[in-house]
Amino acid sequence: MRINFMPRVLALSFLPAVVLASCSERPSGTMVPITVRAPGTSKVDMLVATTRSPVGAPPGELFTGERGEALSFADIGISIPPDQSRKIGEVQWPTPARPDAAKEFVTLNAEILDSGDAIQRFDTRVKRTPTRQVLLFVHGYNTVSG
Repeated sequence: MRINFMPRVLALSFLPAVVLASCSERPSGTMVPITVRAPGTSKVDMLVATTRSPVGAPPGELFTGERGEALSFADIGISIPPDQSRKIGEVQWPTPARPDAAKEFVTLNAEILDSGDAIQRFDTRVKRTPTRQVLLFVHGYNTVSG
């Protein structure tokens, strides 16, 4: 069964990445990909849709805090350190100078996409998923900052 265009766009429009969140203090420039993987890490691939602008984003950031003129998309891969190396439920932000994939969440890939590429990648990933389900995370909706 093929998904209609509009539901895909709507689904993609609500897939912001936790790593793009700007509601709490975090280091900047964390979206610079590293090539070294550590043993025992896991990878999470995310397709991101945001209303934030990619124009003028500083190095290591994909988007600014300003609203964009249109919906923007990205494909991001994050390495998660092994459970024994981190505190579950918290993000261990990477050290800016030398990120350590064995102990910190690090970016493995980060690519801005146009809407056509985003839809194609979404379709491909859904088809590869045995249950053909996706996790939809809406950042900032009905959340409380601590």
